[in-house]
Amino acid sequence: MRQRLAQLDEERATIERQIAGYVNRIAAAAVAVGTPPSATAAAAPADEWKDPMPLSAAVLYILRRDREKVFTAVEIAAMLQMTDSEAAIRTHLSRFAKKRLVTRLSFGKYKSV
Repeated sequence: MRQRLAQLDEERATIERQIAGYVNRIAAAAVAVGTPPSATAAAAPADEWKDPMPLSAAVLYILRRDREKVFTAVEIAAMLQMTDSEAAIRTHLSRFAKKRLVTRLSFGKYKSV
C-alpha cells in the first residue's frame, strides 16, 4: 500500500511539473501576442492598443499556478521577463483585487483566491 502511495505521489509531482511548464508556455505566448513591438501594453495609448487581455491572462496564470504563494509585481514581471512593465502589472493586480480575482494581503503583495 505504501509503495503504491509513493508511486502515486511521484506521478502527481510529475504531472504538476508538466502543468507548470505548460502554464509558463501559455503565459509567455500570451505576453508575446499581447505586447506591441514598439511599446509595452501600459505605455501604448488606449486607442492604438485595445487588447490588454494577454498581459492580464499571463498575470492570472502565474498567480493561479501556485495558489499558496504570495507574489509581488516585481516577481511576476521577472517571471514574464517584462521588467519594464512592472507598473502595468501593478495596475492589473490592483484591478484583479477589486474584482476579487486575487487577494491583496498587504501593500504590494497578492495571492490567488
